[in-house]
Amino acid sequence: MAESSQPGSSRAGEGGRVRGATRHGEIVRLEALGRRAWPALAVEEQAGWLVGTSGADTRRANSASPIADDPRPVEERIRRVEDFYARHGRAAVFKMTEAALPSNLDRALASRGYRRVSESLVMTLDLEAESRSEARDPRITLETDRIEPSWFDASVEFSEVSEDRRADYLAILEKILETTDAALFGRLDRERGAESVALGCVTGEAVSLLRVATAQASRGQRLAEAVIREILTSALGRGASLGLLAVEEENDSARRLYDRLGFVERYRYWYRVKPARKSS
Repeated sequence: MAESSQPGSSRAGEGGRVRGATRHGEIVRLEALGRRAWPALAVEEQAGWLVGTSGADTRRANSASPIADDPRPVEERIRRVEDFYARHGRAAVFKMTEAALPSNLDRALASRGYRRVSESLVMTLDLEAESRSEARDPRITLETDRIEPSWFDASVEFSEVSEDRRADYLAILEKILETTDAALFGRLDRERGAESVALGCVTGEAVSLLRVATAQASRGQRLAEAVIREILTSALGRGASLGLLAVEEENDSARRLYDRLGFVERYRYWYRVKPARKSS
């Protein structure tokens, strides 16, 4: 899902919100689709928790997903995650949802000083209900399962990926080609070249929108919307029936974009980040 410009909608609560076991199962299902679409380069399974690392790129690919309960004390499980990240030279990060297990994990992390950061919304779209028979935009190029250099360079520039993170970003994109059914690299060009890019990852019934980014001088012109529509149309033709993305709560412009496209909020997630050790 979007570590694109990622959710929130004025229609939060639509899209079939449910409670109890069904609600839990739906969150777990959508989280699994999101992990396939934006995979960690290395994953360790710890009694049902999935703990991943991927160099320097994005919290999503460098966090623990606590998706299963276990009789061991929660403090012991937290320490195992901290040990994993210590071995990789990173601070421990947990990706939290209301479906996280055990149910007291968020409180336990808070008591250990873990900061709560980056609240985001996960949003979905019924592709079949929203499908339109629009003429194809000739400005848009859509490459399938191929990381075209001009797409990558534009994505790096528009997303402000630092030079020391380029290799990590490319490694995750190459991993995506292995973990998804199809990777759709969309790019909109005008006279000056590429001005907006996005990635759609088809995994089973879902297409996850990621890395949505537009050149600074071209923002506010609905270019990203055109690229996304092209990706969604192509994904529908490949058997996807669900659009899926994540957007940070504070990203108002992205939230307005996804609202126009018809996406609705399903649930939220946030990260718990281990505090840096104070130097003596």
